[in-house]
Amino acid sequence: MSEINFAFPPALTGATSAAGGLTPHTLRVLTSLEGLLNPGQQLQAQVLARLETAQGQQLSLRLTLADGRSVTLDALTARQPELASGTRLQLTALSDNRLLIETPPGAARPLTRLDLPAGSLLQARVLSSTPAGNLQQIVAQLPDGRQLLLESARPLPVGSLLNARVLDDRSLQFIGPDARVQQLDLLQQLAGQFARQSPLSALFTALRALQGQPLPPPLQASVERLLNSQPSAAQLGDPRQLAAILRNAGIGLESHLATGQAGALDNDLKANLLRLLGQLSSFNPTTALQTPAGSLLLATLPTLARQVLGALGQRPERQPGLNFPLPSQRLEGLENPSLQLLLKLAAGAVARVQSHQLASLAQATTSAEGQPATVLQMEIPVRDLPTPVQLRLRGEDEPPGKRNAKQRARQWKIDLAFDMEPLGPLQVQAQLCRNQFSGQLWAERADTAELIGRELGELRRALGEAGLEIGELDCQRGTPPAAPAASLETNWIHVTA
Repeated sequence: MSEINFAFPPALTGATSAAGGLTPHTLRVLTSLEGLLNPGQQLQAQVLARLETAQGQQLSLRLTLADGRSVTLDALTARQPELASGTRLQLTALSDNRLLIETPPGAARPLTRLDLPAGSLLQARVLSSTPAGNLQQIVAQLPDGRQLLLESARPLPVGSLLNARVLDDRSLQFIGPDARVQQLDLLQQLAGQFARQSPLSALFTALRALQGQPLPPPLQASVERLLNSQPSAAQLGDPRQLAAILRNAGIGLESHLATGQAGALDNDLKANLLRLLGQLSSFNPTTALQTPAGSLLLATLPTLARQVLGALGQRPERQPGLNFPLPSQRLEGLENPSLQLLLKLAAGAVARVQSHQLASLAQATTSAEGQPATVLQMEIPVRDLPTPVQLRLRGEDEPPGKRNAKQRARQWKIDLAFDMEPLGPLQVQAQLCRNQFSGQLWAERADTAELIGRELGELRRALGEAGLEIGELDCQRGTPPAAPAASLETNWIHVTA
């Protein structure tokens, strides 16, 4: 950063007091400041003690210098306004051993609680960091000028920027620079994969069109393996088979390989897609597939600098790959696919699975309440369904304010999106916690919404027989409303490209 030049504050004129020309907003230090402070230099101070004298108020001050050092010295000031012990001041050094009070008493005191929604992201600049027993007492300033009074187990450099997430009205969670860079890299990769993805249904439609046609044996084996790995709708109703289907949805491929479970990947969706892609590439060597590293070119240096220097990460609604469900698109020419089209669809299907994997990681940082979350997002191609079933599982602990740590239970949120005839597109949002189940269904067709509404009693009965306590259960026509507006982001640096 370039140096910022400014003019020294002029000496204050106007009314004086009996304390030798002291104004209400200046201090006269009783020891020399030469070699300690230069005129124009800014610093923080805290009043440790106050004594009334004939010349005014004699204060014992603890100064926090720009390099983080603390110095204690005595100073005189006018009797008005009164500076009580514990008062925090922002000062600017003047000539003749004088200090200008930039934030005189009467200004707003530092906030000790925040009226912000849990999960909000904010940024503040550290003004002072002083020991207070085993903790550090920190004063930080928000971009709008308000100050926060914080306690931390470790000191923070004066002048540094801190990024934090609001846990509740009295707690913040610091976000380290490394975590921010990792989140940026994750979002960049997600943007690249999402741009290349294509629906799994398009690939399976094209592969079914190839059945009965002469194909090279290795390619034929890859096609048959992928088609045969599709479960039926009946299998989704069996708990054991459903568990196996979820394990084979492709999102755990890398984990299985890392733990030496390569033998369990015969039915893994992503593994079979990669096998098919390899076979197609061998028959079309002139085609160069895009690599995941190419997505990194989407990031520009100003974007990276903005993220690292303090702008908060992209909000979920601005990142298309984080929307649920992932959109479908209609493609032409699937009845008689060419090798070139098959190669494109296979590469797009792999990118589709990877979009789900990256979206799971991006959403698993913390919940809206700041609690650690586990997110599994996947897509399951099902025989006889026009589009795969999209599923998102999110598990998070109950907010800490509700129960103590031993009593807090795991909350599970389930999102489903699927399409079956004659019902048409359906979406489900459900919550499960402590055996209590509630859910909301959306049907795009009016007759389907009416049918489900009439059958909700039967659904409630079946869930009750399964041992669940049923809360709200409803069905509406349309699609779920958009996600709520992102929580407040408070930044020093804000750039809109």
